[in-house]
Amino acid sequence: MAWTQEEIDEYAMLRKHELGPLYAAAKIPTNEPEKRARYLAEDVLNLTATDHDVIMTMATSQGKAKSLVMLESMVLAAFY
Repeated sequence: MAWTQEEIDEYAMLRKHELGPLYAAAKIPTNEPEKRARYLAEDVLNLTATDHDVIMTMATSQGKAKSLVMLESMVLAAFY
């Protein structure tokens, strides 16, 4: 799912002091939220099929930026 510029502009990362280094280590810049979402979902979190469905439903109904923030919340809850 490609992101529009409007969706990229809407995205605001949670808790930069914790997530910033995670994205930096994976060499994912701030202007590539689609890569961030894929990285969190596929490489960081061990999502169940249900988790994935919830995230995809949120992306469709509330927007991709909110679904990425949900993924970030899940990472923060699991590791910080």
